[in-house]
Amino acid sequence: MSSVGSSIYTGTDKKKSYLTTTDFRHDFYKYSTSFSNQTFRTTGTLLLVDPNGLNTPSGRVLHENGKKLRPEINPMNIFGDGAAITTPTFLVGVYDPVSLLHGFIDPTSSVFALYDTNYSVGEMDERKNGLIANTDGQGSKLNIGAMSDLSANTESTVDVGNANVGSIRLTGSSPGPYIVDIRTSAFENYTNAKHLIFVTSQTPNVIVSADPSAAPGGYSFRITAHSTVLTPPIVNWMIVN
Repeated sequence: MSSVGSSIYTGTDKKKSYLTTTDFRHDFYKYSTSFSNQTFRTTGTLLLVDPNGLNTPSGRVLHENGKKLRPEINPMNIFGDGAAITTPTFLVGVYDPVSLLHGFIDPTSSVFALYDTNYSVGEMDERKNGLIANTDGQGSKLNIGAMSDLSANTESTVDVGNANVGSIRLTGSSPGPYIVDIRTSAFENYTNAKHLIFVTSQTPNVIVSADPSAAPGGYSFRITAHSTVLTPPIVNWMIVN
C-alpha cells in the first residue's frame, strides 16, 4: 500500500544555497491560495516578504528548504506591488538564517548567485566573534556577520577574522560622519591584489563608502557613513577577490 507524501521535501539530498548580489526585497515572495465556491477555482497570490527592505540586503546567503512552486501545479494569478515577476514562474523555497525569514525566489534571477557552502545546517547556530563558524569549501571564505554581535564606535578598528561579508552597526557621534576600519584576512594587501568592495546601508538617508587606501595596513579597508538622521547606521559590506 502506497502512502501520500508531504509536499514539503525533507530528504537528505544536498540542497543549494544562494548569495544575494543586491537588495532582494522585490525578489523574495510569500505564497498563499484561496478557493472560490462560485467559480470552483483556486487563486494563487505572491506578495513581498519584506516590502520595506529592512532584512533583505546584498551579501546574504539563502538556503533552500525543499519547497517548490511549479506554475503548472501551483496557480499564480496575483502579484503584489513591487514584485519583480509578473507571470507564473518556477520558484524555490529558501530561508535566511540571519533574519529567520523564509519565502520563495526565482533561482534563475541574477539577483541570486549560486553559492557552495559545504557545511551542515546544524552548524549554523555556532558563532565565533560574531561570525558563523565551521564552514568548509567556499564557505570558509565567506562568513556572515551577525548584526546583533558586530558593532563599532566611530574611529575604531574591527577584526572580523576571514569574513568576506558582514553587517555592522556604526555607533558614536550622531549624525556622524561615522568612520570604522574593517580588518579581515580575506582582504589581502591591496597593493598586490585587486578587490571589489561593495557597501550598502540598511538605514535610510545614509551615504556610505569604502576606501582601502585610507585604512592602516594592507588587510583593512575604511568605511565612512554620512547620515542625515540620528539613528546609528547599519552597513553591509562584501569583498569580491
